[in-house]
Amino acid sequence: MGGSLAFIYTSSYEGQGLPPIEAMTTGAPVLAFDNSAVREMVPPEMLVADPEVDDDEGFCKFPGKRLPQTTLDEVIDRLRELLIRNSWELASKAAVAHAGRFTAEAFDAPILAVYKNISGELR
Repeated sequence: MGGSLAFIYTSSYEGQGLPPIEAMTTGAPVLAFDNSAVREMVPPEMLVADPEVDDDEGFCKFPGKRLPQTTLDEVIDRLRELLIRNSWELASKAAVAHAGRFTAEAFDAPILAVYKNISGELR
């Protein structure tokens, strides 16, 4: 992913949102569907509406079907807007900075605090 212009993540059922974080750590600005855990991992300016559409229009969750053209157009428009408004260098720096929030230490600290609290109460 390093050196990519951007990372476009069209998953509608991502449980953890890790691929966008991995992309951001390399400096790739991310555009992702606004759903599930992804909205917690990706900054708001890098989210695109989740394409909940009728089956006859087509949806990515069904094998062999494509995203609707309107969704693809929105992704392309948001990518242009992100890169023109911020410039790629600024968007890349923002992606790296945002990804820096998701370190092992950042995830471990609250969990360790709970365990320490519980272990103190059990003594």
